Amino acid sequence: MSIEIMEEAAREVLETTAGLTVLAARRPAGPEERFDGLVATIALGGTCGGTLVLYCHRPVASTMAAAMLGLDGREPDDESVRDALGELLNQIGGSIKRRLGASGGEMALSVPVVVAGAPLAHRVKSTVPPVCVELETGRGPLCVCLWAAKGTA
Repeated sequence: MSIEIMEEAAREVLETTAGLTVLAARRPAGPEERFDGLVATIALGGTCGGTLVLYCHRPVASTMAAAMLGLDGREPDDESVRDALGELLNQIGGSIKRRLGASGGEMALSVPVVVAGAPLAHRVKSTVPPVCVELETGRGPLCVCLWAAKGTA
């Protein structure tokens, strides 16, 4: 899977679902070693499988959740923030799946898992380095990484 497909999918979901404008994108070598915030993970099974992960700091996640839930300036609770982040990653995975479907790639998505903490040490058990894109939203950055399953890179 190309970095361009992943970036386009993330941009589309952030702009349409979370009401954010992506101002810039960069391509880091990988996620931060230790992370303070929320981490959402979803498994992609099939011919283009792997592990898709969204790293997001709490203020950005809260802003997105509030916009998704129509809270009009009110702060969402922790459970709502985790649910919203999981839904965003699910939509990013679905957008990737739709884009790859046009090229014949088969894919199934797992249920997203979201964890929060400070600091988190998140690792994906893989021998393949991730493909990552960090998106600056004006509310703060978030990072989407994909570790392709062995043999699907």
